[in-house]
Amino acid sequence: MSDAPKTSGMTRLRNYFLTGFVVCAPLAITAYIAWSLIGWVDSWVKPYIPARYNPDTYLPFPVPGFGLIVALVL
Repeated sequence: MSDAPKTSGMTRLRNYFLTGFVVCAPLAITAYIAWSLIGWVDSWVKPYIPARYNPDTYLPFPVPGFGLIVALVL
């Protein structure tokens, strides 16, 4: 009935892998660039935030993005 050639399991596996890579690679690159940009802005802005407003003073863990929020508000 169908004239389509049969593909082997390895060919399908390779095609699935490449499709997944083409979809996931831009997402991973975008996430890395966003995380780097947030870290860069945080390191640039946080020294100018008074200690009583800086959450790093009160919390035992860093709050990523706080410097970016302050930069956008100001």
